[in-house]
Amino acid sequence: MGQRYCTREKKQDKEIQRRIEVGWTAFAKHRDIFKGNIKTCLKRQVYNSRVLPAMAYGAETWTLASQAKTKLAAA
Repeated sequence: MGQRYCTREKKQDKEIQRRIEVGWTAFAKHRDIFKGNIKTCLKRQVYNSRVLPAMAYGAETWTLASQAKTKLAAA
């Protein structure tokens, strides 16, 4: 996973958007699991181990504006 992070707000917005897209792509790859007749605890494990790392890798060290935080939380 490459990073395009920059402290400039417009570049940060592009990176946030890219991370959201990567997260949704990871979610789509596991759609059968999330829609299947599988226990919720197992679905949560897949989500936490496959989707969240794709979306938030390295993001915990960023300084974000409140709008960016809201955007990531919504995704």
